[in-house]
Amino acid sequence: MIWISEGRPRGNEYASYVSYKKAKHIFAKTLKNSALLYEQDQFHSLSVSHDMDIKKFWKYIRGHRKQQQTLHVIHEGGVSYNTPEAQLGMWKEHFNTLLNESAQEATKYDNNFKSYIEDEITRIKHGMSKDDQPRHVNMEDFSIEEVQNICDTLPTKKAPGVDGITYEHIRYGGPACYEILTSLFNGILRYVHIPLQLKEGLLITLHKGHGKAKDKKYSYRGVTLLPAINKTLEKCVHHRMKPYLDKINFPPPLQHACRKGINNVMVSYLVHESIHSYTEKGGKVFACLLDIEKCFDKLWWPGLMHKVYNIGIDNKLWFLLYEWLSGSSCRVYINGQMSESFTISRSIKQGGILSMLNLCIYMYDFHDYIDPTRQYGLYCNDNYVGSPSYADDIMLMSATKHGLDTMMQQAWDFSRKWRFTFSPNKSKCMVFGESKRINTCNMSKRNFVLDDHNLTEVSHYNHIGVTLCAYDSSKQRTSEVSEKGNHQLASLHSSGVRSNGLYPHVCAFLWNRVCLPSMLHGCEMWHNMCQYEVDQLERSQSRTLRRIHNLPPRTHSIISRGLLGQMSIACQIKLLKLMFLQRTLLSVSKRYS
Repeated sequence: MIWISEGRPRGNEYASYVSYKKAKHIFAKTLKNSALLYEQDQFHSLSVSHDMDIKKFWKYIRGHRKQQQTLHVIHEGGVSYNTPEAQLGMWKEHFNTLLNESAQEATKYDNNFKSYIEDEITRIKHGMSKDDQPRHVNMEDFSIEEVQNICDTLPTKKAPGVDGITYEHIRYGGPACYEILTSLFNGILRYVHIPLQLKEGLLITLHKGHGKAKDKKYSYRGVTLLPAINKTLEKCVHHRMKPYLDKINFPPPLQHACRKGINNVMVSYLVHESIHSYTEKGGKVFACLLDIEKCFDKLWWPGLMHKVYNIGIDNKLWFLLYEWLSGSSCRVYINGQMSESFTISRSIKQGGILSMLNLCIYMYDFHDYIDPTRQYGLYCNDNYVGSPSYADDIMLMSATKHGLDTMMQQAWDFSRKWRFTFSPNKSKCMVFGESKRINTCNMSKRNFVLDDHNLTEVSHYNHIGVTLCAYDSSKQRTSEVSEKGNHQLASLHSSGVRSNGLYPHVCAFLWNRVCLPSMLHGCEMWHNMCQYEVDQLERSQSRTLRRIHNLPPRTHSIISRGLLGQMSIACQIKLLKLMFLQRTLLSVSKRYS
């Protein structure tokens, strides 16, 4: 106050100024020490929570890793959308266009085939009755016990739909809630009518990540939040359909989505083994990795219902699935604001319980269409593996370029008939079985064409989370894996994974649960790593463990690992390979038991 009353003079010749600077220094030092003590107290409490209250522990960790939500300006067509109201209108127009086929877009597809399918749908409707039970699926009234069992399996902490009802309201609603839901669901089955409120979705946008620009609307993915009551009904119907789908071995062998116990690593294992079975004998494998443009958003409803009928679903269940699609609507929810409702004429709403199953039904005859005689695709131990798929991730493989070109043309014809598009910019081609020098040299000579679009040939591609290399090198993959681990570790810095932070054993727990799974994803296929690459990954782990213990930089990795009982990266990779072998053998034994 004295310094202010004297007019805030500057310079060491003024006693008030010197006194002011000393007081400011003492205040800053005290504030810093108090913040440090508070942080240490928080970390101590959190470390105790790790052993006592794991839910509180993970809530804190996820909260500190979550990025702050900010309004990103979207630039589109020379216009900047920098207010919530402007962005809401822009996104509503975008999704309204995306989820309804325009006349200009219709010219890309086979409209004669569209007329044929629509006539078939009319014939199917007239040939069945809503009142008749399906031939293969039990669609009698639900019992209260059946609905309660489904409700007990509902997940928690999921976002609600337009009505604001969450899974927790249903799961913990008690007997009265189960009785009301059973009456509602049985009424829907009896009259084959779903209220419009249950078919209205809430569209939100999620950034795709992977370094995509945040000011472009195509860097965002639309996800539909459906009413929890609607998703519970979908679960009940799916539970009734599952025995029949298992009986007819659906999905088909080359479609690996919607299969219990099958994940992307097993699909990648199939791809790697198929390629190596040819390249180890001196042969080549020509591959095309197809990317379907807006697969969930542009799915054609009449085409889906035609295929639903072809797999044996009829009568009441067919009409119920048709009723789920017709009359659907959406609202856009952006930055806390909600748009007006608009109707849609296609899309299976990415976020629904039956959405993935509907996609598999829609694509179930794709593999037979592109290679009906099985003469172009790849074989592995007399098993056809020419077009392994995981949902909408499709890979075509052939031993000859002519075979791959034929399959690609058939795939394009299939897409024109069933009204979806392969993205020429995201679809890539690869040739396996060549050295790095020859592969690089031949890239400029080879030409891969999808209809009239030239596809780019690449040497590396991230296929369902696992990197493929044309010349079977792992150096680039190892560098990417090491960098990924460092990024994951940096995201945990504010959560206390550092020296003078959380207790060392808690930091090691987070390293093992968060960072290592991200680094070692797909390591079951790592077969050609040299010692330098193993050491590179070991160094990433050693740096982390030394930082946790606040050890000198040149401390031996054996010491830093031994203090926490941590295995080396090489041992962890071998352990994951053994666990993968166990899962594979168990899945084979269950299949033939």
